[in-house]
Amino acid sequence: MSATQAITVQIEITGTQNVTIVSSDAGAGSHISITTGATMVTLHDLGAVDTYCGAWLHTVDMAGLLPATSASRVQVPASIAHEVSQPRRKMAVAGPSLLIRAHGHDNVGQAFDRNRRTMLVRIGTVTWTVTDRLAYDSVTTAYRKAERMAQLVLPRI
Repeated sequence: MSATQAITVQIEITGTQNVTIVSSDAGAGSHISITTGATMVTLHDLGAVDTYCGAWLHTVDMAGLLPATSASRVQVPASIAHEVSQPRRKMAVAGPSLLIRAHGHDNVGQAFDRNRRTMLVRIGTVTWTVTDRLAYDSVTTAYRKAERMAQLVLPRI
């Protein structure tokens, strides 16, 4: 018997996202990292750029259906609500919790949930639920910048 694992991730974004874009020098090992909140996507080649930028930028019509702003829908289980509401201790290092290393092309899907008024962007096994136009605009602005940078920095595959 062989063992397997499948990991899927659901990320919900609401409101203007805190976005950072960092690029290495061009050449061997070059990359561009886009950090939005607790998620960092590192693009290693133009195929990955096509996948991630395309997934976000080709949803502009669906994004027009999103509300301008919304409240977060994230539900904290009652069993841990007390711990979550307590002030966090200062950490020595703060950074993203989810790191995605993107190489080449991946499966992409987009949909709009009319009942919840949210947009879904799926790349590989990661799905982003976008709840408002502020979140969409901040993420797509970052990917537009990364797409322009990639032409100068990343290798073609």
